[in-house]
Amino acid sequence: MKQFLSRFRIGAIAILPAVSFGFPRLEPAQAIDNNPFETCAVELLEARVNPTAASIACSEALLPEDLSWCVLKIFEQTPLEGNVALDACFRVRRPIDLADCTVYISDEFQERDRIFESPDTQQSFARSALDTCRRSLLPRRFAECAVGLSREVAISAPEILDACISAEAYPAVLFPRRTN
Repeated sequence: MKQFLSRFRIGAIAILPAVSFGFPRLEPAQAIDNNPFETCAVELLEARVNPTAASIACSEALLPEDLSWCVLKIFEQTPLEGNVALDACFRVRRPIDLADCTVYISDEFQERDRIFESPDTQQSFARSALDTCRRSLLPRRFAECAVGLSREVAISAPEILDACISAEAYPAVLFPRRTN
């Protein structure tokens, strides 16, 4: 037992300097810069989210930086308000995919269709895109479906979103005899 303790002490003494120098130490200024909750709060406030809602959302988020990035991207690149984006981003497991989906669909349809000339129509469609992207199990695939169909099929934008979201939920309607 004595030999074990002496070997343990020698090993601990030999390892201690390596362990202490191996871990980076954050200075107080660096710790603040790398704080994901602070980043979340700053970005949500930048998206004009209510301060109380921002503090609650950041404190409850599993990945606060992903949440705030989602909200900020939707706020900056679509006609939607930050509080609307926060509600959707907070309710999904993949907020970055949600933001990418919403922005991709909104950009693609607004560039192509003249029906989006009025701000009310733009905002209404952006809300539809946000909602269907939120409901989708695979938001990026859903966005590809919507954009791909819009380029080739001459039906309205809401019909395209409905077709793509329905295909995710009910593929058996299209292919009743196929099983996975």
